Amino acid sequence: MRITRLSKSFLLISAIALLAILLRLAAIVLLDTLDAPPQYDGLEYDLLARNLLAGAGYTLDGLPTAHRTPVYPAFLALVYALFGHAYAAVRIAQAILGGITAVLGYILARKVYGHRVGLFVALGLALYPHLIYTATVFYSENIFIPLFIGLNILPVEATKRPTLPVLVASGLVLGVGALTRPNLFTFLPLIFLWAWALFPVRQALKYAGVIAVAALLVMGTWAVRNSLAFGTPVGVTTETGVVLWSGNNPFADGGGVMPSPETWGGEEPPDRGPHGWSYLSEPESDRRFRLKAQEWIVQNPQRFATLFFIRIYRFWAPNYLGIRGKLSVPWFVLVGYWLAVAVAVVAVIADYRRWRLQLAFYLFIVYFTLGAGVSFGASRYSFPLIPFLLMWWGVAFWGLWDRLFRKRAHSSSA
Repeated sequence: MRITRLSKSFLLISAIALLAILLRLAAIVLLDTLDAPPQYDGLEYDLLARNLLAGAGYTLDGLPTAHRTPVYPAFLALVYALFGHAYAAVRIAQAILGGITAVLGYILARKVYGHRVGLFVALGLALYPHLIYTATVFYSENIFIPLFIGLNILPVEATKRPTLPVLVASGLVLGVGALTRPNLFTFLPLIFLWAWALFPVRQALKYAGVIAVAALLVMGTWAVRNSLAFGTPVGVTTETGVVLWSGNNPFADGGGVMPSPETWGGEEPPDRGPHGWSYLSEPESDRRFRLKAQEWIVQNPQRFATLFFIRIYRFWAPNYLGIRGKLSVPWFVLVGYWLAVAVAVVAVIADYRRWRLQLAFYLFIVYFTLGAGVSFGASRYSFPLIPFLLMWWGVAFWGLWDRLFRKRAHSSSA
């Protein structure tokens, strides 16, 4: 019986993963993007990957760069090395990653809520329109989302049995995640908060320390490379300043504003756009962007406070896919989405007894939300949190199902 049940579960998850892959491939074909060249961020990712394969190192315009973190360009370089410079191969690989994401979502939800919620999350990840679209474009989220789900599986496991391999793996995945989406770098202090809330003080320090050391080994390797390349201490990216400025400037409206002579609003506008000034190094440009943003925030505290909430709304809303523009979504879809978000919140509150297993989820949600509030808001950057919403929707769905049908079955038997 156990073998049969396991086999049935395996077949179900395999079918959902296959469905996820096929839906993404269908979207790629229907949107006519199979061989389409990348756009926006994808242009740089593609160029970095080609430079790596050409032996030019991690460079742009012949110069070392730390503007983009290296994991997604390395993924592209691997695909190009195996299949040639074929955009179709990248998108097919990203569709396969969509199937892997569904499987990982199942594992995460099953560890917290069991098999049924796991199936709900896996199917939700397979069908979620935004995630299907993501496979068609050169976004780092294609790598980051499965990494992020894996990152959350490990703390759940560590809560149950904090063994050294689990703790080290947590740190390593966190480090790789930070080299995919650099905002994870500043999450490190929250590891100690997570451990302190769950374990006695001495154990908490030991467990959090192991995770932090493992993460810093990964991040530190890249930071050392960056520091050597620029001859000055540099972290995992030189993009922080322009990200902060793009959401905090005279033209800020909650989304991101690209730097240009028209938007800079001062002397010496950046002649390299988001990369800064040609006569400054990347770290120097990063610092200038950051100081300009901080100056605007200090001078406009009320506007900053207003934008803070606008940016959070844009971050969670389903219709602000990129940093600019707005998708045309029917009002009833928006109402339904926000009602579903409210249902997820109620499900979390109602099931507060599982807070220990889900503490990392709460911390990540607060962390990403506040980060968007300080910089700029776009739906794309909330995509990694979709598995959490699906999990709590699954809890609500199965709870309602049991109330309706078990009650009906009981009434029939009576």
